[in-house]
Amino acid sequence: QNAINFTARSNKGVIYFPSSHYIVDTLYDSYDAGNNPNYPSSVLQAGRITFQGEQAVSLNNLLFTNSNFRGVLVETISTTGPALKLGNGAVSGTQTGRRQVIKDMSFKGVTTGAVVELDNAEQHVLLENLTIINKGGVGGIGLHIYGRFYASKVSNLRVSSSGTGGTGILCEVASMCLFDTINVTDCGGTGWILGTPSPDADTLGLGTGNSFINCQVRKSSNGLEIRGGRSNFFNGWWLEQQTGDFDLKLHENAINYTFQNMYLISTELAVSSAIFGGNTGVSFNDACYGVILQGMS
Repeated sequence: QNAINFTARSNKGVIYFPSSHYIVDTLYDSYDAGNNPNYPSSVLQAGRITFQGEQAVSLNNLLFTNSNFRGVLVETISTTGPALKLGNGAVSGTQTGRRQVIKDMSFKGVTTGAVVELDNAEQHVLLENLTIINKGGVGGIGLHIYGRFYASKVSNLRVSSSGTGGTGILCEVASMCLFDTINVTDCGGTGWILGTPSPDADTLGLGTGNSFINCQVRKSSNGLEIRGGRSNFFNGWWLEQQTGDFDLKLHENAINYTFQNMYLISTELAVSSAIFGGNTGVSFNDACYGVILQGMS
């Protein structure tokens, strides 16, 4: 934590993590009056740090063993997490994790919260070549993106959250973002949840203009749930071996979605390949409009 704070204060730019097993409570990349008061609180110092690891540890290695691995593993001992927190929940223009880069690292915990948390991390964030595992935390999350996630890229991730009701990736709000080559597996609940429940018909939900390319969810209770949003694009997905209710569910007033070249092939008889809309009796919770399906299996 001292290295992060020093880098932020001096604007040095890069923190390098050699291959090792790092035991932490929570690493903060933002100002927090109670938990991290030594991080600079000025707006101009927001983010702009690169976390560069030597290499990520494989997901299978972290699922089945903690020994004999090569790579960077940051493990939290907190039962509520996270191992890494970007941003402090502040609104746009105050202390956030904007322009942040996290590359070639692994994060692990057994938490009821998230292992990696982006709390209003704002814009131009890059998460690349990461392994994130919540190994048994009840109701826990692998990667949690709260909101104000804009013009950012998430690429080449392996994510798991194996506890009861566990979610691999929860992205509440995003716009103009690219999610590329992300494998979510072995989740106790839903592998991907995009968007938040709609309190009224005017709620945007997920956001607009996002692309989700060459992603996967397998061996989870449910696959991909999308809540609201406008003009979002999905291509090249593989959804298999779910055991709960669905591979794909779209609802909450979602508008103008395109799904292309996707395989929805869970074989449990109780699992629906795709559910569009719902049956709550509340129109903005059940509706979806302008859905295009192309090259689906």
